[in-house]
Amino acid sequence: MKIIVVVKKSTWAQYHQNPEAFGEIGKGSLRRARESHSRHIWSLDRVLESMPDGIKPWIIEGAETAFDASNARLVIAVGGDGTLLSASHHIGKTPALLGINSDPVFSRGHFCACTVNDPLKAIIGRAFHTPRVKKITRMAIKVGKKVISRRVLNEALFSHTCPAAMTRLTLDKDRYACSGVWVGTGAGSTGAIASAGGTTMAPTSKSLQAVIREHCGAKSGASPSFLKPNFTLVSKSPDATLYLDGPFLRVPVGFDERVTFTVSPEYLSLVS
Repeated sequence: MKIIVVVKKSTWAQYHQNPEAFGEIGKGSLRRARESHSRHIWSLDRVLESMPDGIKPWIIEGAETAFDASNARLVIAVGGDGTLLSASHHIGKTPALLGINSDPVFSRGHFCACTVNDPLKAIIGRAFHTPRVKKITRMAIKVGKKVISRRVLNEALFSHTCPAAMTRLTLDKDRYACSGVWVGTGAGSTGAIASAGGTTMAPTSKSLQAVIREHCGAKSGASPSFLKPNFTLVSKSPDATLYLDGPFLRVPVGFDERVTFTVSPEYLSLVS
């Protein structure tokens, strides 16, 4: 059995790979990016030094890189929540996923079980041999009759393709004119959904949550929100897009096209 190590590509590395994409960057920002990169590389070295005896990991560079985890016993995401989130889309109910925050100075690691300042040898060894996991609820989404994903960890955003345009939709037969709707899991309820006025839920909750963003009919800025095991949305905008887990996947949705959101059978085994 093998260990897969998914490693984020730091801002510093991305800048040197394609500086034109960044435009003009101040010296202070470059210095912070270089310092963060140095901490990340040091952290990765510590992770690789902490492998169980006899295990040579398979290293995936760049969190956006697809990989096959079917023969792995453990996947380790070295980075922050973004790295873990991207890695999770390539993992079914098994293997277990361990998040290690490689730069706790700048990186938020809500889903990460530890940082590089913890005893990594013991943590990785336990996660490999006898992992203690939480079964984190994920979401399955269909557009029309096509299954788009069964592994959405946080949330989906449905909105007009142009963010400045009105989004029109029906959600479980109620009509809304708004700037879009969030639909997410308990794991995603502490991020964008909470900022939009939603309710914080346990990551193991078997309910999904929908929050209407900036609803034209709302009073005093209140956002309608709902908790259910599933939702059905119908687009009433001629040019709409569904965004899954941030920018991970974008799916066009046509006028009168139906989108269904359900609790996925493929939970995520997250090392806690």
